[in-house]
Amino acid sequence: MINLAHYNFSNPINFLENNINILVLENPAIFSKMIRELLEQKEGYEGNFVLSKNYEIIDISKNIEIITDVFNLDFNSKKIVNKVYSWLNETANIDMLEKTRNIYKEIVTYLSHIIQYSDYPLTYNEDINITDIFKICNLKIDISADNLLEKIINYILLHMNIFNTKLFIFINLKCMLTEEELVEFYKTICYEKINILLIENVARDIIHPYERIRIIDYDMCELY
Repeated sequence: MINLAHYNFSNPINFLENNINILVLENPAIFSKMIRELLEQKEGYEGNFVLSKNYEIIDISKNIEIITDVFNLDFNSKKIVNKVYSWLNETANIDMLEKTRNIYKEIVTYLSHIIQYSDYPLTYNEDINITDIFKICNLKIDISADNLLEKIINYILLHMNIFNTKLFIFINLKCMLTEEELVEFYKTICYEKINILLIENVARDIIHPYERIRIIDYDMCELY
């Protein structure tokens, strides 16, 4: 079980199966402070949030994904692309080693021939690796979506598959989706057994019995 604790919480937020956790921070100063703190801890800085799995503390920077803007989800961030390249590089140099060596040889032979047509002395790097080829060909993730909800779900599933992300945190997601879309979103989250936290600045109507709402009001009083 995943838990998220903070000194402002009377109890940790527990991420249970078929539960959608919603944290409402009504005080704008507290809202911005906690979001900033989460983003900083995601980047490896110290902070007051503590993430644990089965009561053992785990590194927040390696185990959460924070989505502040669902309209600009980057399926080809440097982190994602590097991970994909790493996997393919391993495949190229183990399962396809002979083919990979032949490609290197062909490239070097091609370069040695073509530079002979230059009026200027040229040199090139003979120490080629498969990642160089990936970059030249702009190899990248190609995931399409018909609507915003599908795009969000695809992004979550991609992160889970690549990084085994333990917790996804969305900022003000409920004002971005219709009630029907939110219900579909919740169904997918529960079916895929994904841990999710929605941080909102306003308490909105409960639209699904799986929602578990915790409110920290203007005076820092905690309501359930």
